[in-house]
Amino acid sequence: MGARDTELADFRRSAISPSRLRLFCYCESAAVLERQASRDDPWLTTAALRGFLRHEIHAKEQIALLGQLEPVEVWTVGEAMDFVEITIRRALRQRIILANSANIRTFCTIVPELVPGRGCYGYPDALDCRNGASPVVVEAKYRMFAPLGPAWTADKIQCAAYLAGLVELGFTDVHARIAYRDSCDRGGDVSLSYTAELEAKLKAIARRLDSVEKGLDEPVSGDPSRCPFCMFRYICACCDRPKPFPPPG
Repeated sequence: MGARDTELADFRRSAISPSRLRLFCYCESAAVLERQASRDDPWLTTAALRGFLRHEIHAKEQIALLGQLEPVEVWTVGEAMDFVEITIRRALRQRIILANSANIRTFCTIVPELVPGRGCYGYPDALDCRNGASPVVVEAKYRMFAPLGPAWTADKIQCAAYLAGLVELGFTDVHARIAYRDSCDRGGDVSLSYTAELEAKLKAIARRLDSVEKGLDEPVSGDPSRCPFCMFRYICACCDRPKPFPPPG
């Protein structure tokens, strides 16, 4: 049985998340803890919460323009991929933006096998189909200070995973736009193409993540200067800073 014949629920449970790939680039230990805590409701940092709320406002505005959306149930990976492809091609004809909010999903990205025996599944912020020719993945990143230079590696890897899903659907000219914004909503957009070099880097990091999650390799902690801003700093054994009590609720 091929990956496309796999039940979607089973595939999602074992799939690698693009957002976890991004976190893994920052700190492998945090990515492992994020997976362990995914069944619970981990608290967010103030910056992460602010970014989430701003994203929800923008996403809901775009979703409202699509009109009434009917839920669709699919059972296999192949059915899901076929439906997503139909949705994207229709959006290109209509020259619209598909957006995802926390509770309303208009499309997803699926890579049946990112590493041997394991795929990738996730929800980009939005897919801009307004040019009518090729879909553009849009990811909004909120920072205290927006970067002025190239996109950060972690953000590029996350977008690369989303772009890989478009390539799996047969789209060849795919790009991403990373929209960096600071606390005053200032910033700029960085364009990203899915090159052979980026694909190789994505798969190398995915293989490393898979090995760490299976216990074949030990996770490596990231830059310790980021520890005070990590949502897992209270429970991470690698963080040697004092552990205050986590916030209530």
